[in-house]
Amino acid sequence: MTVINEFSTVDSAARETNPGTITSQTWTIASLLGLIAGAISFGGSWVPSVWTDEQATLSAATRPLPEMVSLVTNTLDAVHGLYYFFMHYWFALVGVHDWSFRLPSAIAVGLAVMGIVVLGAMLVNLRVGFLAGVLLALIPQTQWVATEARSYGLTVMLAVWLSIVLVLAVTSSRWWWLAYAFLGTISVTVFIYLTLLVAAHAITVIALRAWRRSWWLFGLSALAIVVCTIPVLRLAVAQRGQVSWIGPISRQTIFDVLADQWFDSSVWVAGVFWILIGAGIVIAIVRRRSDPSAAGVVLLALPWLIAPTAALVLGSLVMSPLYVGRYVAFSVPAVALLGAVALASIRSKFLIAAGLVIILGLSTPLYLAQRAPLAKGTDWRDASMTMGEHSQLGDAVFFSRAESAVYPYARSMLFAYPDAVGELKDIALATSYETRANFFDELEPFETAVLRLGDSNRVWMVNPAGYAWSGSTDEATLRALGFSVQQVYPGNSTSLVLLSRHQ
Repeated sequence: MTVINEFSTVDSAARETNPGTITSQTWTIASLLGLIAGAISFGGSWVPSVWTDEQATLSAATRPLPEMVSLVTNTLDAVHGLYYFFMHYWFALVGVHDWSFRLPSAIAVGLAVMGIVVLGAMLVNLRVGFLAGVLLALIPQTQWVATEARSYGLTVMLAVWLSIVLVLAVTSSRWWWLAYAFLGTISVTVFIYLTLLVAAHAITVIALRAWRRSWWLFGLSALAIVVCTIPVLRLAVAQRGQVSWIGPISRQTIFDVLADQWFDSSVWVAGVFWILIGAGIVIAIVRRRSDPSAAGVVLLALPWLIAPTAALVLGSLVMSPLYVGRYVAFSVPAVALLGAVALASIRSKFLIAAGLVIILGLSTPLYLAQRAPLAKGTDWRDASMTMGEHSQLGDAVFFSRAESAVYPYARSMLFAYPDAVGELKDIALATSYETRANFFDELEPFETAVLRLGDSNRVWMVNPAGYAWSGSTDEATLRALGFSVQQVYPGNSTSLVLLSRHQ
């Protein structure tokens, strides 16, 4: 399929960005690279234990549909509502397993890599597209979102394909603007911060002289996106209290922006990519007359790279804290595009290969660390397996709550690993999360919960890291009922205390 040919008589808008020819070879290479990237991204993604954000996905997506609607429309996470609906039906199709709740994110990464190859080939040539695909697969943030049962992988994919549709709309048939409005509406509904990508696209349309005459068509499409997503935007504003945990802008934010949000806090990886980004920009400036395609890709990628982060940081300074690094994961493809422009300018294939090998060597330890059992800071799988292995019929369980926590988050292992701990007597449960518009169950305090022990002669206390169990009121209460510690199972973030009652 030929999207545009740089030697055709289409118009100056097409020639300014020097788009290439999208052939069957382009689609073949893009598909193969996307498939490889998806498989690599999926590899080991099931190993890390679930953490609190993913527990929210499990809690929302596994409840009955009416209760899910009530949750996202009345209480929490309208910003992830469409993702939850998708995961609800995904779980209904394949079930909830260690591999299944993260597989969609790995597939999304594969489709994003496929798309960036096509986008690079459209804007410049297949060489740039291929290098952009390889770089996107190697960037640590790409591999992190592939292991997350959240919407961030989808945002990366949607950002790439929305940018492809933008190029098609400007350089091809005007009917593509309808596709841009449609896909943009889906994108913002999946995650409202993708409105910042639409804003970045506006900068590109205005900055590229030959694209500028399409501003009114872009404006109509952007207006349609805003109008269609008003219900989601209103719900997000009404639910803004759920992000009250976000910290203010500080000196740490500089490190977060430069090294953490795309490069997993690796100074070395960040350094290499920032050199490539800078080189890509310089090359575009120097060659803006002889090679306008490089300038075109930079004018698309640079606002995509900078505008979302800048908007969140500025908003955090003048309004309330908004910036979190993973919220701008959808800017990662812009890093890959700019890096590809720099690498593609090197004539020696050996030097290009050497550069890719260096990046691979630097990013591989991060890839492996992201797939370690404790990569997400929780050990709920290990704790649930320990309880499942050593528990007996009739055992009771109580999840302690640290004084600094509103909810005993270790209880999330009940959502993530029900087979191991679901047979225990849950003495604290008052109202199940499935019947209330909240991520969590409503619980009885410990003083009331112990009255439900009945004839249970063994009880498991699940304590978060740092919880002072010894000498606590909980321990004193159980000792007064005739319980004593039988076994302690320490863990990285969760410790288990098994108590038995003297008979």
